[in-house]
Amino acid sequence: MPGDPRRSRCTLIFQAPEELLDDEHGPETDIPSLGCTVFQLVVGYSPFAGLWPKKDNLVRNWISTFGDLPQKWKQHTPPPNDDYDPVSLPDWLHDTYFDEGKEVEFAEAHIEELGELSQWILQYPPSDRPSISEVSKHPWLAKNPVALSISI
Repeated sequence: MPGDPRRSRCTLIFQAPEELLDDEHGPETDIPSLGCTVFQLVVGYSPFAGLWPKKDNLVRNWISTFGDLPQKWKQHTPPPNDDYDPVSLPDWLHDTYFDEGKEVEFAEAHIEELGELSQWILQYPPSDRPSISEVSKHPWLAKNPVALSISI
């Protein structure tokens, strides 16, 4: 139903797994969206970007990055595709950010901290993700004076 306040309007590549796979959303689904947004602000594109994002491709990206889907979402596992090699999010962030010829603004240690933060924020189970208060205390954000001025 158009205009339904219970329906998510989040862009596909920024959706939390439970939002995409169970159509559940709430404050906990905002945490992965924040993680994708910060990643995109630093690197220039989403961690799960694609030219034509589709649900199956996004789920394949999650599986190659975080491993198999939890049991409750196994039925959403798309057919295998050889285009997706396993890679950790921190490693992929590092390799992407320090790509040859790219002008960098962050030190390697800061990118490692952001990779760690991204991995923590983007976990499958909402219960394993940090709260926004915990996110705001992460070293990567704590070093940013703008982040410190935001009241949460």
